Amino acid sequence: MVRELDIGSVTNSSDISTYLRHHTALIRKDPMFKLTADWPGEEKVRVLANCSAGLFIWASTAVKFITDGHHPDQQLDILLHPHPREAESALDALYATALHAAGKWDRDDVCTDFRAVLGAIVTARAPLSDTTIDRLFSLDGPRSSGFILSRLRCLLQWSPGQPVRVLHASFEDYLTDPKRCGDQRWFIDMCFHHHQFALSCFRTMKMELKFNICDLETSHISNDDVLDLPARIQKYIPNHLSYSCRSWAEHVRRTNFRIDIIACLDEFLCRRLLYWLEVLSLIKAVPIASPALSSIVDQLADSNATTAKLAADASQFVFTFRYPISRSAPHIYISAVPFTPSETVLSKQYLSHIIRRPFISVGRLTGWPASLNVFEGHTGWVSSVAFSPDGQQIVSGSRDKTVRVWDAKMGELTAGPFEGHTGWVSSVAFSPDGQQIISGSYDRTVRVWDAKTGELTAGPFEGHTGSVSSVAFSPDGQQIVSGSGDKTVRVWDAKTG
Repeated sequence: MVRELDIGSVTNSSDISTYLRHHTALIRKDPMFKLTADWPGEEKVRVLANCSAGLFIWASTAVKFITDGHHPDQQLDILLHPHPREAESALDALYATALHAAGKWDRDDVCTDFRAVLGAIVTARAPLSDTTIDRLFSLDGPRSSGFILSRLRCLLQWSPGQPVRVLHASFEDYLTDPKRCGDQRWFIDMCFHHHQFALSCFRTMKMELKFNICDLETSHISNDDVLDLPARIQKYIPNHLSYSCRSWAEHVRRTNFRIDIIACLDEFLCRRLLYWLEVLSLIKAVPIASPALSSIVDQLADSNATTAKLAADASQFVFTFRYPISRSAPHIYISAVPFTPSETVLSKQYLSHIIRRPFISVGRLTGWPASLNVFEGHTGWVSSVAFSPDGQQIVSGSRDKTVRVWDAKMGELTAGPFEGHTGWVSSVAFSPDGQQIISGSYDRTVRVWDAKTGELTAGPFEGHTGSVSSVAFSPDGQQIVSGSGDKTVRVWDAKTG
């Protein structure tokens, strides 16, 4: 029977010894290495197994380390120094050994390049290939990421042109914890590298975003009807640009908002915003736009009020016109901007630059409407709504017999529909900790739901002889009160009913 081993699991030394014997035998049989018939010997396998401290990830990484060198016997001898038994210490010692062997750490340029590449891998919002890393950080020739990655094969899963992944999350933990790595030469300061990544994203977008980036011939058809759109995207929106458009806000949010980041944001919002939305429209990523913009508004408010206002306007713009923007990139300029309220910062910034645009003679608003969002999804009247305690979510109950949970800013459905009631849902409420939702219904029952998953955690509580018209949690969340058309009020234990 063949079993796939979980190399991150803790297991007994016998299994690890078997694993090591098998892989060292494969190394021994490789004619390139010219090893003796008894290499490495049972004693060295036993010591190596003891060094693993029961972790397959250690043994797996050790095998890769031994194989990556030109002299496996020398690589093995490097590993066979005494190690602490603690699993974390054993891993840290192995990581330190592998890193020491990977580069000439007495050279500043080597240290800088190693940190740049490892920092990119650790802070990236999605695994990136070596070519994408090179394009983002302007690495080439002997300074290319491929050169560095080739020295770290025992710690990373990588082949040229493919996404880079660390073999185990503990390596990321090691690199980002100064106490664990103990060497500033390869310590990854997350805030610093997110800062560098954000600057790289802005630099990429500044250089490569442009009007009609995919050279579309007409605005009369939707994105989906452009027959060769995938080929155009591959040609005009390479991976490093796509990543920058998707991820700049996540990196910015994790920086200290220094003056260079603020300057980049100002330039981006004032000059590149619509081009960025073009890319998101074409790669079907418009839903990330409004949250990305909203995430930077508060941080900008204290440093650049004008840019903060433009970011807030842009977020509202994307939400208001998300449907035409998602369906057709050209309609950002034809349908969305011309109908943007005339006194908004966004309209004043961009409308005059659109040469061929419709003229709105009457009916154009001057400011955004008071109604911030419209949440759509219920198929029957909505009879009850409530905010979560932190104000981030809204729960709704409807005559369609369902309960739904929405993002309060974006109007997106975050959970639900919760189904189970056989009558109209007349009343809903969040628990004080926001983890649960109660609902009362015309089916005469009260139900308690997990706010994230929609699983029924308690109920249905039965006893009312008329429709339940109102429900509420007690301040400590331990009890529930309900009111009914049967002219009674009942108090229930929130867990047992």
